Amino acid sequence: MSPASTSARTSGGAVAGRRRILVRCPNHLGDVVMATPGLHALRRAHPDAEIVAQLPAPLVPLLEGAGLVDALWPLATPTSGGLGTNAIAALVRDARRIAAARFELGIAIPESISSALRMRLGRVGRIVGFARDPLRRALLDEVVPADPAWGRRRLVSRERFVLRLMEAVGVPVEAGPPRLRLATTAAEAERLDRALRPR
Repeated sequence: MSPASTSARTSGGAVAGRRRILVRCPNHLGDVVMATPGLHALRRAHPDAEIVAQLPAPLVPLLEGAGLVDALWPLATPTSGGLGTNAIAALVRDARRIAAARFELGIAIPESISSALRMRLGRVGRIVGFARDPLRRALLDEVVPADPAWGRRRLVSRERFVLRLMEAVGVPVEAGPPRLRLATTAAEAERLDRALRPR
């Protein structure tokens, strides 16, 4: 499946009768990997829900084949760099797609304004996340209190950071060290086999 693919197992469209949960994943490779224990806990708590993970397109392959979510949505990308009209247009494209899916719950892992704004413009029913500034706080329906021991810079492992968000939406978290959850797809295994085959 290419990085631009929209789904891990489904087309990512709304499925009648299922609770729909949107998770805005982190923007960096290591942080996405460390978010997998939280995604696993969410999947375990809501086996029948339709869970969609939204993340930068180059990071989509990290979660393919892991079975943590039903669909992987790459963020719309601006046609050019910067924060101008193209960036706003990309944000609006994402918001329209979110609105069409009618998500009941949105978990905004990044503490950016844009991650919460996409969900607010996409009319997500309940938007949950941490907040450090007033605008981000206003965009959330529920601000999760951070452990004071983390400090303003959130000096805590990313696994614990994400698991705290999951706990805030009622997801039970297993005791003990978090386990990272990654997998390879059959296509990836086949490509590796071809690459290692003697010529």
